[in-house]
Amino acid sequence: AGFRDWTIISDSGNIRPCIGCFRCWTGGTGKCVFADGYENMCALIHSADELYVMSRWTYGGFSSFVKNVFDRSIGYVLPEFETAYGEMHHRRRFPEEKPVTFCFRGSGLTEEDKEKSRKYVAAVCRNLRGRVKEVLFEECAEEEIPGLSAETPAERSGVLLIDGSLRGNRSNTNVFLKRLKKDMRLPADLVSLSSSTDCEKIADAVSRAETVVLGVPLYVDGIPAPVIRLMETVEKRGTGRRCR
Repeated sequence: AGFRDWTIISDSGNIRPCIGCFRCWTGGTGKCVFADGYENMCALIHSADELYVMSRWTYGGFSSFVKNVFDRSIGYVLPEFETAYGEMHHRRRFPEEKPVTFCFRGSGLTEEDKEKSRKYVAAVCRNLRGRVKEVLFEECAEEEIPGLSAETPAERSGVLLIDGSLRGNRSNTNVFLKRLKKDMRLPADLVSLSSSTDCEKIADAVSRAETVVLGVPLYVDGIPAPVIRLMETVEKRGTGRRCR
């Protein structure tokens, strides 16, 4: 009842990942080029009195969907930088300091887990020039992972380098990983998470690798949403066990 008149942003299954094209900035409007129902996050945040973010606790931060919404909201600030809070941050597009409440759902969260999450959302708010109103934690039953095999994984070998940038071969991440592959002088495969269809294929590749290296750009003070989705997929399938 307390949220009856609120605008609800939830997972419709249609959200596209941010590809780092920066058209929301260069176009001057803050609007995303992907017309999938989430292109006006900048305007929605600006028009709201406050934000209330509810997410499954995922590796200390947001679920892949919630992170995707934040990735698609970078137009709320401007591309230029200035000093704020003693740090370098994007300039404000709007004068307000938006209050944000965060509510994480999780099972068996320790005080250390909660403190890491508090620090993370504080960094997100500073970067988006908002203000943390409150951080809440809701204990819930541990989520069962269907289909997780108890079988011993097959023999692993080699190094798998994963480019988590949606820019593919054009990304700085790809350049760094190619340099790393050359300097390692070890058997290594380089794969790119350039679309959502790559997620299952890369999860399969993880099951065969002895060592996995995730190369990622920073999106809103964290790894991009598609990389979180990949990690969720690897976890559910159990392909990351016994892998460095």
